[in-house]
Amino acid sequence: MDDSTGEITDTIFSDLHDRRFIRLQTTLRRQDQIAVQVFDFGNINPSSYSDDYHNLTCASVVFNTSGSSIGTVKYEGWEAPVPIESYLRRPLMSFSSSRTFVMSDGQEYKWTSDTKLGHNWTCLTPQRYVAAFYDVRQEHAPQYPGSSGNVLSVTRTASHLFIELVTTLMIMRYIQARS
Repeated sequence: MDDSTGEITDTIFSDLHDRRFIRLQTTLRRQDQIAVQVFDFGNINPSSYSDDYHNLTCASVVFNTSGSSIGTVKYEGWEAPVPIESYLRRPLMSFSSSRTFVMSDGQEYKWTSDTKLGHNWTCLTPQRYVAAFYDVRQEHAPQYPGSSGNVLSVTRTASHLFIELVTTLMIMRYIQARS
């Protein structure tokens, strides 16, 4: 999935064959909070979508810009938002840019920015297989119009978890930028 802007909170992830479009959009920006909605457009390009698309919301994240709490996350179907610190937990004996979380399939996954795995961000399954990875465009790589050059790759076995992977990646990148 191509990341159109490379921004943490305002971008569109699009399948290279235009089969799926996910938009991350800031919907509220205050001094103390930033609210971001995750919209699933399916195979319709958001730039050509003229209707109100807020009914396509599949996740909501509120980031606290001050204080010790990171914020909250809520997926479609959840009754209430959950504190990010409860959802994305720092594993024992781990460095700060690694967090574990349970996805809708009941399995515990882990995002890490350990570049020894070959990517800027890697999400591992409980069996330590790669579920997804995110690569940032290298400085010497060519840049193309409408693309940041950053790419999120999700394995076929984890494709049904795509919304959760995009949302948790956004949160992980926010945590890293905040620290």
